[in-house]
Amino acid sequence: SEANFRERIWGLDVGDLLYVGRATRAKFARVGIYTIGDLARFDRKLLGNLLGKHGTMLWAFANGLDASPVALATEGGTIKSVGNSTTTPRDLTCEEDIKLVLYAIADAVAGRLRKHGLAGRTISVSIRDCDLFTFERQRKINHPTQLSGEIAETALFLFRENYTWMKSVRALGIQVSDLTQEVTCEQLDIFGEVYRRMKKGEIERAIDTIRSRYGHDTVLRAAMMKMPDLTGIHLTQGNFMHATPIVRN
Repeated sequence: SEANFRERIWGLDVGDLLYVGRATRAKFARVGIYTIGDLARFDRKLLGNLLGKHGTMLWAFANGLDASPVALATEGGTIKSVGNSTTTPRDLTCEEDIKLVLYAIADAVAGRLRKHGLAGRTISVSIRDCDLFTFERQRKINHPTQLSGEIAETALFLFRENYTWMKSVRALGIQVSDLTQEVTCEQLDIFGEVYRRMKKGEIERAIDTIRSRYGHDTVLRAAMMKMPDLTGIHLTQGNFMHATPIVRN
């Protein structure tokens, strides 16, 4: 709900928003913006004058406007991509950190894809280092997916192939595009891979049901218990790691 969003998010430092680096944070401070709530309440036109389109985009993030429900094609356009990105509570300094965060993000993205009956073939990962340099890489897989493991494994592959660890990592994002309606049946292959994917899908849908009834924290990956500084709070509710949902039309 809007009230719940304000309660959980508006008290956070404005620097917790993705795309708010040191320079932007300094500009915000000069006009009295220190928290996400300060940004959300700030005059949108004045913010546009201060930072241009970047400012109005951040204003929308602060007000939760980028997390609106996905609309059907008949209600306003075809969905192009679904994703989440997060600025982590601390710098990520090793592959174990990266893997944990990517799996958490992939879990949220996959759940949103299933919720709206979508699957995608192109997976992108965005990486921002501690000096705010950001880049994105993508990879097309053989079949549309809405499975968190497949999304996370592809994102981790892209990270390993493209990041040299010259600096620590401050923010990560995953986006799934090239979307289709959820595939409900596929031709079975001789090695049973399609059957295994179908079973994984059934498990993840069962987890979705449990979480919707009893809360997200009722089912978590065991690895997420290892680092409470990264996973002690909940991604999809905005208090796991501060996240910016993305649903582009």
